[in-house]
Amino acid sequence: MRRMGGKLNRLAAAAKSAVLHGETTWSIQYLASRDPRFAEAWELAHLIPGWFDQVNAAAQFLVLAEVRPTTIVEIGSYLGKSTVFYAKSLELLGIDGTVTAIDPHTGDRQHLEALGVSELPSFEMFRSHLQAAGVLDKVHAIVSTSHEAAAGWSDPIDFLFIDGWHTYEAVVEDGRDWIPHLTDRGVVVFDDASKHAGMKRAVRELATDGTMHLYGEAFGQAYAGRRPDVPSSVRTALKADRPLTRHLPAAASSADWDRYVVKTPSRVTPPLGKRQAVLKMVHAAHKAGATAAAMEPVLTTDKFLSVDGVLEGESLVGAFVAAYPNADRSQWFLGDPIHDGGRTWVLSNMWGADTRSTLRALVAIVPDAGVSFAPV
Repeated sequence: MRRMGGKLNRLAAAAKSAVLHGETTWSIQYLASRDPRFAEAWELAHLIPGWFDQVNAAAQFLVLAEVRPTTIVEIGSYLGKSTVFYAKSLELLGIDGTVTAIDPHTGDRQHLEALGVSELPSFEMFRSHLQAAGVLDKVHAIVSTSHEAAAGWSDPIDFLFIDGWHTYEAVVEDGRDWIPHLTDRGVVVFDDASKHAGMKRAVRELATDGTMHLYGEAFGQAYAGRRPDVPSSVRTALKADRPLTRHLPAAASSADWDRYVVKTPSRVTPPLGKRQAVLKMVHAAHKAGATAAAMEPVLTTDKFLSVDGVLEGESLVGAFVAAYPNADRSQWFLGDPIHDGGRTWVLSNMWGADTRSTLRALVAIVPDAGVSFAPV
């Protein structure tokens, strides 16, 4: 039995790996098919060593094509893989723009920690890669920490890639230093935002404190901007992430089937399923003073959408369908909107195994309001 159990575990692991690999392959093909110019940009960039994956590049290329940035800033360049990709993308998209690449070039964190050294100079190799790719004239390299570079920066930024030191403190500092320079149409992308707890916390804090609007996560990266409306290219990237497994319930979690009571100072609800529990908690938190902007990073952009104006009924349905033509109306609480800041916000009714963590996060936004929940 023990031997059979080991074989089954190996088979399950292999099946999971195959599904994830297949999903990623599908996502790359789907995103790349949206703009055939991507292939040429990646053909050159993928030859350079680094941590910039093809699926991330394919998603970001669509954003570059929509935003058409004249100023790209990347924090963390290493050997130039993403730098070459951005510069080549500008060329292929016919944009007269510049990539500013900021890095102290003292070495990649993983290599430094693995080798137990404090510095591995990388600038000469970085510059050699730019020269070999023929993009030196499109790149302005700043050899310093991002915080030092920010002190002398005043230009508007259309596309910002934050891929520096992967700690909570560093990401918050980078966000507060650089996102204020982002234009209204600009987009910021945080690398590895869903892979490191500290980075994920930092991204949510930057959204909660009003530094940015968080659009969502795709392929391990977080997308955000200064405006609340999600660019269509970002929405495409979000929908292309994990096309199969994101819709599967977590089989090992019993939270999918739990019922909850939501408590406020004035009442306690009867036991509710997860969908109604999240809806009641959103309304309770909003009534207690939580803004839609504060709740948005907790709920994630793909489950909390907004339209201009204070709308109800058929006027809301019409505006929602016009703004999100691919959304299934049956999957949204269109009859229970939130009105905040001159906009109307609508919550998704599609919730999986993350119900309890979402409820906890909403309570944390209004910790002294007497709002809470309990599974029953």
